[in-house]
Amino acid sequence: NHLTTSAAPEGIAILEQLLPAVSVRKAIARVGNNLASYTHLLGTFARRHHDTESKLRNLALGEHFDKLCLEAHNLKGEAGNLGLEDVQNAAAQLEQRIKSGTTTDLRSAVADLAVACASAVELIATIQKMPPFPPEKLNTTMGVRQIDTGKIRQLLARLQEQLRSKDLDARRTALEIDEQARG
Repeated sequence: NHLTTSAAPEGIAILEQLLPAVSVRKAIARVGNNLASYTHLLGTFARRHHDTESKLRNLALGEHFDKLCLEAHNLKGEAGNLGLEDVQNAAAQLEQRIKSGTTTDLRSAVADLAVACASAVELIATIQKMPPFPPEKLNTTMGVRQIDTGKIRQLLARLQEQLRSKDLDARRTALEIDEQARG
């Protein structure tokens, strides 16, 4: 059986204090109020982007504008999902600048995104070094809910077949899976 850890207000408040420049509440809502999943995703972001600063600068120096635009676009989406608004905004500005054809002297836009990304990685690294939140700060008063994994497997098999056959009922099945896994 699968167990989830739902974010209690105390856990969210602690994370908001540790990550003042991050839209923690919005981001946690995107992962079904699962604080453990959210902090895991933050750690994944930090590991994946520890060298993004130099990557961005190298792409700009080499005038690889298509790759630079794609990197900015991907960062914009990923950072936005995680509530890293400084990174999201800097990435959006760089992407827009490249798409509008303004590729002369991108240094300031690249530098802004590189600094925002490096700052986010550094901030995330500080919380990753901390001991885990005590369970009473993470769990809601309702506690942990068990999920019927057999039912989820059946729904996933149905969804897989619907997606293969491009069946429009796939959306309904996906919503049913979401409902079964919620909480």
